[in-house]
Amino acid sequence: MITESIVPGDPKSKLTIEERFWTKVNVRGLSDCWEWTAYCNHFGYGMFHYNGGPKRAHRVAWELTHGPIPKRMWVLHHCDNPLCVNPKHLYVGVRQDNIDDMYLRGRNGRLSSMDLEDITVDYQ
Repeated sequence: MITESIVPGDPKSKLTIEERFWTKVNVRGLSDCWEWTAYCNHFGYGMFHYNGGPKRAHRVAWELTHGPIPKRMWVLHHCDNPLCVNPKHLYVGVRQDNIDDMYLRGRNGRLSSMDLEDITVDYQ
């Protein structure tokens, strides 16, 4: 159990890091997304102060449940929801896994050939 002092005299100082983290999560069913409810960055990822600085919440969730993230590894989402911190929805991969996943899920910012065909048909 890891404890972290926040501010002397602050009742939150008695919470462990795990307790402080999970109080900021809307925990639902085991297969549901558990969404972060505190501060988010401009990319939509939850942020949590951990180990001396701000960290993405899904990475902290991984570390709290599975241990340290191996060097040069990324924590990725099966659910494609940047707010999700459910450990069952997270997996470790390399940067290329993240890029491949982005293209597979159509998050590359480009229209597919079907999208272009639909637009062309709609505006002819």
